[in-house]
Amino acid sequence: MAENGVLGLRHEFPALALVTGFINHKTRFVFADLLLLWIEGRRATNANEGMIAAVRLAWWRDAIKDQKTHGVPLAERLIAHQNERNLDLNAVIAGLDQMITDLASGGEKHLVLTLWHKIIGGLLAETLNAKPDADITTDILIGFDHADHPLPPQDTKSALPFRLMRWLLSDPIRLEYPAEKPLLALQMMITVLMRRV
Repeated sequence: MAENGVLGLRHEFPALALVTGFINHKTRFVFADLLLLWIEGRRATNANEGMIAAVRLAWWRDAIKDQKTHGVPLAERLIAHQNERNLDLNAVIAGLDQMITDLASGGEKHLVLTLWHKIIGGLLAETLNAKPDADITTDILIGFDHADHPLPPQDTKSALPFRLMRWLLSDPIRLEYPAEKPLLALQMMITVLMRRV
């Protein structure tokens, strides 16, 4: 069951899935599932109508809060991470509540998405025991939505997965892997071995 998160990320966002190969085995699956949840939240928020987006986000909130996953694998894995690995999803529930309220009242989608990036960015940093990286991670997640978003200077003290995510964004064509840059995995490994990130 745990490997499905990494496999799911390989399907949804192959370039980003490469980053999980540089994460401790026990943490990798939680990290991948949080990225998948981030993708789901982005997808829901980008619906044409604010009310449709709010309903989609409400489903995720309720599934996590009530632990009624209706057989959705990602929701089941998140609940398992919460129960087995002490993943604190309270910030996700509270954030989804705020996002739903904002979208239902006609709030601006970019502000709602920024909140989502902040919530998931904080959880990703916490998952890697890198809480100081939360703001940097938030900026990186925003960068995946806006290629023109200026990222903070590379911090060599940040956790390696976040440096690699930033490295992916430094050349947007890398995000088109594997259709473009088919040797990206090799290039990423060489970059890490040569300590260029």
